[in-house]
Parts: sequence; C-alpha cells; structure tokens
Amino acid sequence: MSAIDCFQNIIGLSRTECDCFPDVDSTTSQSGLYIDEFVPLTRLSSLLNCAIGDDLWEMLDRLRDRAITAFMADANAMMLQYYKQRRQPFIGAIGRAKRKNVVSGMTIGRRYGLRMYCANIVGGECTVSKIGGIFDSTGTLTIDIYNNLNDLIDTVVIDIEAGKHKLTDVDIALPMHSKYIENLEYFFVYTYSGINPYDNDIKCDCGSFKPYYNTNYPKFGMRSEVAYEWNKYAMVGGYSGGDDFMNATTTAPNRLYGLTLDVSFKCNTSEVLCKDYLDFDTNPLANAMAYAVLYKSCELAHHQFLNSTNINRELLTNTDQDTETMKMYATKYSEILVYIVQNINHKVNDCFDCRSFIDIAKSGILA
Repeated sequence: MSAIDCFQNIIGLSRTECDCFPDVDSTTSQSGLYIDEFVPLTRLSSLLNCAIGDDLWEMLDRLRDRAITAFMADANAMMLQYYKQRRQPFIGAIGRAKRKNVVSGMTIGRRYGLRMYCANIVGGECTVSKIGGIFDSTGTLTIDIYNNLNDLIDTVVIDIEAGKHKLTDVDIALPMHSKYIENLEYFFVYTYSGINPYDNDIKCDCGSFKPYYNTNYPKFGMRSEVAYEWNKYAMVGGYSGGDDFMNATTTAPNRLYGLTLDVSFKCNTSEVLCKDYLDFDTNPLANAMAYAVLYKSCELAHHQFLNSTNINRELLTNTDQDTETMKMYATKYSEILVYIVQNINHKVNDCFDCRSFIDIAKSGILA
C-alpha cells in the first residue's frame, strides 16, 4: 500500500447518502469528519456548471484528493527543515555495457546472473525499470528474480540481440527490509542453455570506488563517484550457482554474466506520516492529520469560490467573507501542520536523521 492510500477516506464528503454516483464513496470517514459540515453543500453546489456535466460528489472527491496531495507534499517539505535524509535517492544503472569476450566454461543447467545484497533499511525500496542483456544470440531470455528466503519474486522475459546491449522495460519494486531476515538479498538469474553472455562487469579497476561483495562483512556507502552511489543502498556482484539462494556463497565476483540493471533507490519518507493505515485509537496524530486535510479542503473550496467563473448570487455576494474564511482555514492548516511535523515519530523507519542545531539555525527555523 502506498502512503497516499493511507489517507483514503481520512475525511468524508457528506453524511448524506446518494446512489446517483456509485463510483464515489461519499459517506465513509475514518475520522468522523465531513467536508459539508464545514462548507455547506448549498455553497459547494454554486461551483457546479451543469451545462458541462459537473456533479457535486465528483467535485468534492477531487477536492479531497487535492487536499491530501497538498498535505503530504507540505509535510514532507517541512520535515526536511527538522530532519535530514540519511541517504539521498539514487537513479542510475548497475553494470557496464562495455565488454570484450563471451564468458567461457559455463555449465548447462546452472544458474548465472547478478545478485544484490541490500542494506537493512526500513522504508527503503529499490525499483528496477530496465533489465539489460549482452549475449551472443538474438531472441529472448527468461530472468527469474529470487530473494535469499528462496521466494520467487518475479519472472520476466527480456529481449536479447547478438553482440549488442539490449534493454527491456520492467517495473519491479523490491523492499529493502524484512522482519524475517537481517538483510534481504536479490538474485537476477537465468538458466544457462548455451546462449553465452559477454563478460561485462560493474566497474573498471580504476577510480576511487572498487566493487566489493562479502555478506559476512558487508560495506555500504563506500567512497565513490556519483554513478556508483547505489552502493549506499546495496552491494552488487555476479552469481553462479544453484537454486538454494538462502545458502549462496558469501562473496561474489565483479563479473555480471551479461546483465545490467536500470534502478532507482529511495527511502519512502511519506511512511513517516502513515504506513498501511491510520490508527485513530492509538495514534494521537491521526486526528490532527484528518483536521489538516479538512482545513486544506475548506481552504481550497473557498479559493474556488473566489476564482469561479460561474455567475450566481451565492458567489457574487460573499466575496469578502470567502476571502476571510479562506485565510482562516489557511492559518489553521499551517498551525496544525507545524504541530504534526514537530511531534511526528521520525524513527518509524530509517529515512531520517535529526539535523544538528547548526543545520536548524541555517535553515531559518530559529530565525
């Protein structure tokens, strides 16, 4: 579940039931708060343009979604004033396309590929967007993705073209933490059937970063060039072996047996606000977040009142009051946002560290 799913129906649209629009859940509210009890439906209806098919519930649903998106963005931005990301996100590639020769001495039926040993990061995620292949044949190749609990995570078929680096688009999200093992390790492997890979590697034997892989003595965040900053999140090496990935060898070579990965690594900072669901019984900030979304919804509604092109008495006669009310809700929203961020438990995952007093002073919080 994504962080934004946590806030689905955090506030309701109205207690009033309507069967006219079954695709919109208007009456469910996790918090017991409803938009129309702060901004009446009669006022909200003045924004509708029936000539183009506007309907009330869909408009309110969009309003709530905008408020949730704004709240998450504002809260994440404000958290960075108080806390710093432990690791910066990375987007790039693992493995070089440069190669010289095909790999010799491979065994039919044996598994080959690359392996990735992850730092144990609660909230961490690796997303693989492309798998590249460099082989001596043209056709397709089946890649199985396992973890070190021997779970088959996914199976994808990649295109290969003789002598060329061929990329296949994929969308594979891999968590970097499991409560069942100290460090997750992933294996991207194929069964050798006579299609020979080229001898590509992670990196040349040059520069400040040297590929390293030892699961007995893992190292992350070694000094490196920007292109290899993925090593703050994982160690990567080649794999040659069987299907018992739980008991794989502790070390791995620089050779990747013809595979490359386009990846992104990140820590899901929004999970500090909510992961899976909001518990209104035990989380004292859950109701505060609900009021934040409500206040932002009301602020956005009054902003629409002031900027609507509709011509009707309801909109034209309340301009001054709408301006003051919008400012009031904006102030309430800002105040409760600060309260939430100052009291959030930033240690629910491994995304943030506290800023030093000097960092906070420089950021202007104490100004």
